[in-house]
Amino acid sequence: MRKKTLVCCIAVSASVSAWSAAPAQDGDLSAHDTDGDGAISLEEFQGMLDEAEWYAELDADSSGGIDRKEAGDVDSHGGFSALDRNSDDELSIDEFAKGLFDHYDEDGDGVLDEDEFRTFHEGVAAGAWERGRA
Repeated sequence: MRKKTLVCCIAVSASVSAWSAAPAQDGDLSAHDTDGDGAISLEEFQGMLDEAEWYAELDADSSGGIDRKEAGDVDSHGGFSALDRNSDDELSIDEFAKGLFDHYDEDGDGVLDEDEFRTFHEGVAAGAWERGRA
């Protein structure tokens, strides 16, 4: 499941031009740690994606979900289906954010610590998503 989710996230994210307005340009976790606990929760991560308008850019038809066409041809890898938890053939912001979040939450503790957030930020800043290496 984790591999399929990663494949989908990479393919979906490759659709994004450059994330030049990347949140926390310097990789500073505190800029998005709204509750001050020293980690990024799924809710904070989702807010970060909303701020960057990354999801909105992928939702080209403004339907409120990323459909298979907008996601690109990822279902051949099973990734889209793995993320589409309610099987409605669209990835909601919740489903999309959860897929990315789970990929970077290496220890599975439900938050991105400083190292995990840095890994996320470095991957985006380096354009790894666009090259399929994140």
